[in-house]
Amino acid sequence: QNLISHLIISNSSGIDVFYPKATFGSYESFKNNNVKFWYPRDFYGDMSNCIAFTAWDSTDYYHGNYVIGGSTNYGSGSGVCFYRNDGGVGHDGGVIGGFTPYRCGESGVKTYQNEVNGISQRCYNLRFIDINPIETYYDGVDLNADYGTPTERQHDYTLAQYAWNNLPTNHIVSNIQAYKTHGVGIFGDGSTGFYRDIYASYSRGAGIFIKGSGKNFKNLTSIQNNAANTPGENQIILDGANIIDGVNIINYTQPTGLAIFAPNSTVTNLNAPSVPSSSINIGNIEGLVVGNLIHVQPNLANQTSAVYLNVVNTSVASKREDTIKIGPGASEVTRYVISGSSPRLTMRENHGDFGSVNIAFSGTVLPDEAVPDANSYAVYWDGTNLTALINHGGVLTRQKLTT
Repeated sequence: QNLISHLIISNSSGIDVFYPKATFGSYESFKNNNVKFWYPRDFYGDMSNCIAFTAWDSTDYYHGNYVIGGSTNYGSGSGVCFYRNDGGVGHDGGVIGGFTPYRCGESGVKTYQNEVNGISQRCYNLRFIDINPIETYYDGVDLNADYGTPTERQHDYTLAQYAWNNLPTNHIVSNIQAYKTHGVGIFGDGSTGFYRDIYASYSRGAGIFIKGSGKNFKNLTSIQNNAANTPGENQIILDGANIIDGVNIINYTQPTGLAIFAPNSTVTNLNAPSVPSSSINIGNIEGLVVGNLIHVQPNLANQTSAVYLNVVNTSVASKREDTIKIGPGASEVTRYVISGSSPRLTMRENHGDFGSVNIAFSGTVLPDEAVPDANSYAVYWDGTNLTALINHGGVLTRQKLTT
């Protein structure tokens, strides 16, 4: 742990380092712009980050710093770590070109969080493209800006400007393939940014965990994450309000927790062919722009199929529907609405394979506004009287059905 060979490049600009190597070593670019490390190889890290772009004592932001291709191995810190870098509108800086961090002691690629020496080290507007973290001890790629208990940021946006975990980090993240990470496969936060072609498999924690709102996601794939089978851990976690187009979930055995937890996001094109659909918790389903493929196929003959839609918008009703196989060539369908955050039965079809439909009645007297549509009705109990509230061409009447 105490063996170290450390090369520092400081207060410079426009430096290219080709094929950096290390044995118990590391490279640090300190307060520099436009420093590029090309194709690191035969690189075995020391007790710090293998390659770091640092700015410990400056309130300036730095840009144009890259790691391009190559790989790093082991080390107690991260494979690559950025401190106080901002690539600006051109997203000038980051990790690109097929970089593979292997068995890092921390994260494969990381943007540092919070403060050092009373100065925010958070990063903005970087590119993270073509990265393949393997068996990192913590996260494969960690792009968080805020970490832990909310505290006022120093030399950065205030909490009044942007809530905790909702900074406009605005990174471009594409083609990440995380494999067997000990923590989260791909971890991040922020209120803006674009994530495309994100693939996580066999992570011991969540495969994909992104906090914050206002981001766009395209093509997320999770394969057998939460490999540690930790109770309460979910495989894909997107807790803010985001737009998600394309989610693939494959589990050969179903771990505890949910396959996807995105209760505030709009989702299109969800494919989960081997996942119990009761483990899918999503917000709105939108099918007007790119079509809407929702494919959830239970893998057991008696598996309950239940997709939960928890957020109501103008075009989607919040509902739950269960389909259960009840015998050879027969199934029962039970429909619910979400009322008071819990499913409420509205209809049961073909219970017991009798070919009948059971419709739920209200247990309380309904107000006139309960039947807003012309030529429709609802049934309720008024004491011991079963009563229908009928809207006939906009005229409401009440008719006792039983006495």
